[in-house]
Amino acid sequence: MAVSAISRKKDYGTFRDSLRAPIHRWFAYPAGYSHKFVEAKAGEYGLGEGATIADPFVGTGTTSLAARALGANSVGVEAHRFVHWVAAAKMRLDYDLAELADAIEGTLGAARASALCNRAPQGRGDLPPEWPELVHKCFSDANLRELAALRRAIAEFEGDERERDFMKMALTATLRIVTTAGAGWPYIAPSKHHARKTNKRALDEFGARCRLMMADVQQTQALGLPRSTHRLELGDARNLGERLDDESVDLMITSPPYLNNYDYADRTRLETYFWGIHSSWADITRDVRDRLVMAATTQVRMSDMNGVRECPGIRAADAGIHAEVRGI
Repeated sequence: MAVSAISRKKDYGTFRDSLRAPIHRWFAYPAGYSHKFVEAKAGEYGLGEGATIADPFVGTGTTSLAARALGANSVGVEAHRFVHWVAAAKMRLDYDLAELADAIEGTLGAARASALCNRAPQGRGDLPPEWPELVHKCFSDANLRELAALRRAIAEFEGDERERDFMKMALTATLRIVTTAGAGWPYIAPSKHHARKTNKRALDEFGARCRLMMADVQQTQALGLPRSTHRLELGDARNLGERLDDESVDLMITSPPYLNNYDYADRTRLETYFWGIHSSWADITRDVRDRLVMAATTQVRMSDMNGVRECPGIRAADAGIHAEVRGI
């Protein structure tokens, strides 16, 4: 008996599913969707081991992670460099958990010692000089020093790059846990109106986050997932066809940007400022926004819209519709 479209949609889930699911929950990215949606669609078309699922707007890797759980291969493309890094970090499973635990313990020890040395009042001269004012406004002085100490300890870690990225991922997730700013989706609001009280300490929360992530890896490793291949490309979704052989994809599934006034570049401003990837709005615009599909009015420079506003293609097709659209 065929399953109706309405009953199938009950299996799609919501983004909250991914906030609770192992590994998916490592980074709260509200532009995503439920991993159950990918699973339901793969099931609808009978796809599993050996199939290939592609996502031209892969974001933080929901489609790729779900494909791996099914034993399917995946190809994903993402234009936002930081978001692409998050997806790549979440797709790694080949950790030696004992060695990873040692790396985390050593890094935490180094960070605690550094934070203790810098605890005395001395202004903010000991904090990373490239941090914009937004970062300073989002945390208490005590947590700023602990976050700075963790960042230094991770940067100085001389072990496996995968272990370093694991700890970077944990520290990235810690930021919105310990901030005193309003940290609801999608933006960060450091104003007094949105301020929230928190007694959470960065060093403690980082350690807790590492333990949660290690438990996720252990749980996923224990599943003994079938072997599959996964490519995460940093680049333009329009070039996806150049990265694939003809008839090599069994299912294309994605949640592309659309005109919802959601600024995907601003969503990660705190994180990219913290890591020194960007230091200004101009950096974000040049390195991220100008590379993404236009989804927000804040991405529009009015001077750039003069030619677009004339809608020459619509005018050539239908003068009446052109007049209506031109007026809008």
